Amino acid sequence: MKPNETYLEKLLFKTLTSDYSFLPMLGERFNPQIFSEKSFEEVSRFYKKFYEKKGRVPTTQDLRLLANNENLYSHVREAFTSLKNVNIDEIPKEELYAYYENYMKKRLALITFKNIFSNYDPNEDLDADMLVDKFTNVASLKLVQDDAFDIYNDVERFIEEIKRDDKRIALGFREIDKLIGGGLPCRGKNLSVVSAPTNMGKSIFLANVAVNAAKQGKNVLVITLEMSEIVYAQRIYADMYNLPINNIPNLTLELEKLVKEKQYGNMKIKEFPPSSLTVRALDGYIEQLERQGNKFDLICIDYLTLMLAPNADNSNEAGKSVAREMRALTYKYECPIFTAAQMNREGMSNAPDMKYFAESIAICAEADFIVSLYRQEEDLAMGVMRAAILKSRLGTKGMTIPLRFNIENLRFENIDNVAAQEIVEGSPAEAISGMNLMFDES
Repeated sequence: MKPNETYLEKLLFKTLTSDYSFLPMLGERFNPQIFSEKSFEEVSRFYKKFYEKKGRVPTTQDLRLLANNENLYSHVREAFTSLKNVNIDEIPKEELYAYYENYMKKRLALITFKNIFSNYDPNEDLDADMLVDKFTNVASLKLVQDDAFDIYNDVERFIEEIKRDDKRIALGFREIDKLIGGGLPCRGKNLSVVSAPTNMGKSIFLANVAVNAAKQGKNVLVITLEMSEIVYAQRIYADMYNLPINNIPNLTLELEKLVKEKQYGNMKIKEFPPSSLTVRALDGYIEQLERQGNKFDLICIDYLTLMLAPNADNSNEAGKSVAREMRALTYKYECPIFTAAQMNREGMSNAPDMKYFAESIAICAEADFIVSLYRQEEDLAMGVMRAAILKSRLGTKGMTIPLRFNIENLRFENIDNVAAQEIVEGSPAEAISGMNLMFDES
């Protein structure tokens, strides 16, 4: 059912203030006067002004700090109080954007009409071309794109995009990289997840990905919500310079020499307390680093389900909100994000399945690539871990890749093809048969 205009206006305002990609998408076309509610108009005017000046959407902290200076406090309180029961996820995004498009066209047409005729002088001729241009601009507003890719006429566009995207960030795991076209797209717009139950190696896998990217000359940002920067750095050094992790405190001179002799892409590690970091705060931190001259090719977050979603009513909503906002960051910074997600206890004794995600199946819906780590009884003795590709918009899914675990360096390593084939063929059929491939979009 189509929402009434009062509720639609609330939905539009909530989207504007909660979806990082919405205001940049509107750009100059956004006019705060489209809101009939005064508080919405004034707060959105602040959002537009801030975006035009800073080049980014303001965070909640920005709004809180500047509200008093901008005489916005009462408007902010009134606007956000009215959003308590407003849920932008209750309507499919394409349908919601179609409602927004019609609403904004109507409001912009009314504003344009008032502006033209408010000072109308009947003794002066109206500029017909000016009138046509103004109302044509209103009519051309498009939030739901219908300019489909034409396979014959757009082949040059296709070739150009492919050439731009031919360099990828390899994960460092040979067979997995083959299945996803060589690695993660360098220009972002990709949210990848490694999932596993507790103590099954997802943090180690993520750290390996970060190191492998750095060894390709890529600049990497690591956000850790589970361990300190020093502990995480110890894992990074062990993997990067092939040092036994337990003996690193006794190898400080050797480590200093190795770091001086061989450096790869830049890497920064930032620690935040668990359940304290919102995606908006993360966005602000990345912006701060960029202003200091840092541009990242890959962001690794350990891990997604430890992030905070302040407006979520439950863990399911939290997982959904964080995943959606995190994916929006990949568009903003044109940088892939690789994170981890916890699986529940059922996932420890069963074949990999997206239904075992601890927080929300919505994480699976937002992710472009999901790899799940698991182990069978016979794997422990062999020092083997299995990586099952549960979802992939990058290539082939439903495959299981065995990896050797190097406990000395905390590193997953490739297994030669013959040995890998023997491991996979010797495994029970349920190793991959139970995968719930409910998200088949590509």
